[in-house]
Amino acid sequence: MPMPLLMRMRMRMLCLNALQIYRMALLISLVVGDCEKIKTLVRKHMVEKYGRVGQIRANCPTRFSIAHMICVDILENKEALRAAIVSGEWEAVARSSTNADAFKEYVLGEGGRQSSHSERILFWVELHALVGLGQPFCDAIHQLEGDQPMLSQLLPIWQKLLQHVDEFVLKRPEPKWSVVKTSVDNRFEKQCGDAVYAAYAPDPMFSSASGDSMLLPLMLLSEAEREKAQEYLERFVSESEHDDLEQELTSVAMDRPLHLNKYL
Repeated sequence: MPMPLLMRMRMRMLCLNALQIYRMALLISLVVGDCEKIKTLVRKHMVEKYGRVGQIRANCPTRFSIAHMICVDILENKEALRAAIVSGEWEAVARSSTNADAFKEYVLGEGGRQSSHSERILFWVELHALVGLGQPFCDAIHQLEGDQPMLSQLLPIWQKLLQHVDEFVLKRPEPKWSVVKTSVDNRFEKQCGDAVYAAYAPDPMFSSASGDSMLLPLMLLSEAEREKAQEYLERFVSESEHDDLEQELTSVAMDRPLHLNKYL
C-alpha cells in the first residue's frame, strides 16, 4: 500500500457539522469554477481588494487534501467574495448560475439558515476552525508523498496529529467536535499496527539524546507498544530465536544494543 494512503483522511471521518461546512465550501468552489460571469466578477473584486487575482481551486469532493485547500482559498478570498455579492452587478450575474442563491447565503455567512446573527456567521467561524484542524493532516500527507517515505515515519507523525487533535478539541468542548477526535483515534488504531511499532523502534533517525548516549526510539515506546513491536518481529524468526530476540530488545532498552538488525 502506498505510504500516503496510510495517512489519508476521508470525508466520512468528520462530524456532520464539519461535513456540512465542507459541502458549503465545495459549492462555492463549484460556482466560481463553472460560472464565467460570477468568476469574472469575483476576480474583479480580488484585484480591488488584494491587487491581484487569487485562486479558488476546483471542486473535488472525494479528496480530503483538495477539499482542505479549497477551504484555504475561500478564506483567503473572503472579502472579495463578499464584495462581489453586495456589489450592484451581482443580481445580473447571479442569473447565470442555478446555485447562485445558495452561494450568496454561504458567502454572506448565513449557512442556508434564517436565524440570528450569531448563527449566520457560523460558516466562516467554523470554516476557519476546520482549516486549522486540517492543515497538519495535509502537511503529513505531503511529507509521506516524498520519494522514499519510510514506515518508521508513521508513528511520530501520527503522535503529533493526535496531540494536535487533542488540543483542538480541548479548545472546543462542544460534543460535535468530540466526534472528530473519536474518528481520528479510530483511524490511528486501524492504521498503526504492530509493523509500524516494529519499524519505528530501531530506527536511529528518531533516536534521542540521554546524557552522553543516544537512545533508540524503542525507549520512547510504552511497555504495551514494545510488546507489539516484539510480537511482530517474532513472526520472522524461528521459535528457538524468540528468547534471543527478547534479549536483544531488552539490551536495546538498557542502551546496550547487540545485533537487532538481523531480525529486521
